[in-house]
Amino acid sequence: MEIEADESQDRGAEDGEEDADSHTSSNEAFCAKWGWTINVDRVSELTRNSWDVVEEYPILRFLNILAYGNDKANISKKSNG
Repeated sequence: MEIEADESQDRGAEDGEEDADSHTSSNEAFCAKWGWTINVDRVSELTRNSWDVVEEYPILRFLNILAYGNDKANISKKSNG
C-alpha cells in the first residue's frame, strides 16, 4: 500500500503536476506512512520532552495531549483566518 502511494507520487512529479490535488495526495501518503511518528513528534513538541520520554506516556495521557494540541491549532486557525 505504501509502495502504491510512492509510485503515484513519482508519476505526478514526472508529469509536472503541482496542483492542490497532488499536494494533498503527497500529504496523505506521508501521513499514511508516518502517522504514529507524526503524533509522537507533535506530543514531544507540545510537552518539550524527547521522543523516548513521550513513548513511555500512558496512552490516555498521550491522547489527551494530542487532542489539546489539535484543539489549540484549530482555535489559532479560526482566530487568524
